[in-house]
Amino acid sequence: MCETKTRKEIAQELYLSEGTVKRHISEILAKTGYDNILRLAVHAVASGLIIPGMGRTGEQTEE
Repeated sequence: MCETKTRKEIAQELYLSEGTVKRHISEILAKTGYDNILRLAVHAVASGLIIPGMGRTGEQTEE
């Protein structure tokens, strides 16, 4: 989610079905009270949970 990937790309990377990824995203939205992934991402950046341009390993990503 933090790297602007489609559900299909996330599913392939994690060896899950696209439906499973969709369900997990829906569950995350329901638990956090957000109605869409963009609002959740904005909150995550604003609160420092994710840093734009940083990969999962903490290395700078190419954008």
